[in-house]
Amino acid sequence: MTLVSVISLFFAFILLAILPGPGVIAVVSRTVSNSLRRGVLTSVGILIGDAFFIVMAIATVNYAVSSLDCVFLLIQLVGSFYLIWLGIQGWRNKTSSDKFVINSSEFSGTISSILSGLFITLGNPKIIVFYIGFLPAFIDLSNMTIANVFLIIVIDVIAVGAVLYMYAWLANMAHLQLFNSNALAITQKVTASVLLVIGLSALINLSGGNDIWNV
Repeated sequence: MTLVSVISLFFAFILLAILPGPGVIAVVSRTVSNSLRRGVLTSVGILIGDAFFIVMAIATVNYAVSSLDCVFLLIQLVGSFYLIWLGIQGWRNKTSSDKFVINSSEFSGTISSILSGLFITLGNPKIIVFYIGFLPAFIDLSNMTIANVFLIIVIDVIAVGAVLYMYAWLANMAHLQLFNSNALAITQKVTASVLLVIGLSALINLSGGNDIWNV
């Protein structure tokens, strides 16, 4: 990759990440209902999912990977049910009035935050198709090296990660200004609802229903 293509790809990733989507909504919701740390951890899960799809997009172009359909389906099913479960837990658990966390280690834990971000990304397999169409504008996918794949992932992590952190930071600042027990209870329910909607929409897409993912 040339320096020009690296810089161009970096700013393209930033512009794409700024557009609100399920990932941004999840990061903001996690931050407001839990803490800045939880929002950042959700971002980590999203970035892991991004890296996975970048690798799969490149592999699809180079090796015509079609034997992994069952694996994708299983991942999406597990992810969808996990997000739905998190949403249900969020509605069932009571809110602590003196902490920025929800009284549930499963719902607000480190692993839970990362997995929610990861499954939100993996629940939208069309990202592979998007990357297949998007990345060739900056690099020849049919002539990739391991170093180039790693560089693309690094660019994605830095660019998208910075945008997601900005969303989390802004959400945290707003939360600190407006925080009270009633507001926390409301944001907990909003977060739970977001996770439920994302999980259910992923299941609807898998069953051949209407596509409500805007990518």
